[in-house]
Amino acid sequence: MILFFGKRILQLVPVLWGVGTLVFLLLPLVPGDPVEIMLGENAQVSSKDALRASLHLDRPISQQYWIFWKSALHGNLGESFLSKKPVATLIKERFPATLSLALAAMFWAVLIGVPLGVLVESLKPLLHTKSCHRSHRGNLRASPSCTPHMPLQALLVSLAGRCL
Repeated sequence: MILFFGKRILQLVPVLWGVGTLVFLLLPLVPGDPVEIMLGENAQVSSKDALRASLHLDRPISQQYWIFWKSALHGNLGESFLSKKPVATLIKERFPATLSLALAAMFWAVLIGVPLGVLVESLKPLLHTKSCHRSHRGNLRASPSCTPHMPLQALLVSLAGRCL
């Protein structure tokens, strides 16, 4: 079990890096200057320059990327534009509500999904056709997305003799 969770955590690293990089590269494409949005168009040039320097927007993109990851790895996710609080604090405040919402969604999904799955499975003999069986076997051989599950699906198809 520890090995399973260790693998999952290692798989999480490239996903987080990819998402973080994508967000970093897409943010400059948002229309408008973030400094002007924060201070307003009528702000003085000196205060705009000071905010640009504090946000590291006056540096080259490669340095901004390095600062972004260095700060993120140290837990500094920046400051919210709206509430002026650290983003990490806002996440910690809202995590319990998010967790309860996710658990409630999983509860309802299981409560509705399991009976519906049983119902559909019980109706399959009535809905079974030869074309469905042939189509499923063709998809089983042609689809690379089901490759890890292919032996189990092939066994179930051959044993059941119907479309799964």
